[in-house]
Amino acid sequence: MSTGPDVQTDPLSAADIDEQAALWFARSQNRRMPRTQRQALEAWLARSAQHRQAFESMVAIWRDAAALPRPALASRPTTRRFT
Repeated sequence: MSTGPDVQTDPLSAADIDEQAALWFARSQNRRMPRTQRQALEAWLARSAQHRQAFESMVAIWRDAAALPRPALASRPTTRRFT
């Protein structure tokens, strides 16, 4: 009997899966990510709907963070010398 994609088949907790997704997302940001790692990422994503959902959540968090307004850089304070 096969299980559908919505059935949890991964014994890891949601926190473990989120941590793995964050690590995979960080690795995926490397433009020089080796093909073997890309293949491992694709295999990890295909292993579970939870994996894919967690990874997509990391992508959304990154995209949302990139959209946040950035404050103007404050000018650096001058260094005081104590004599």
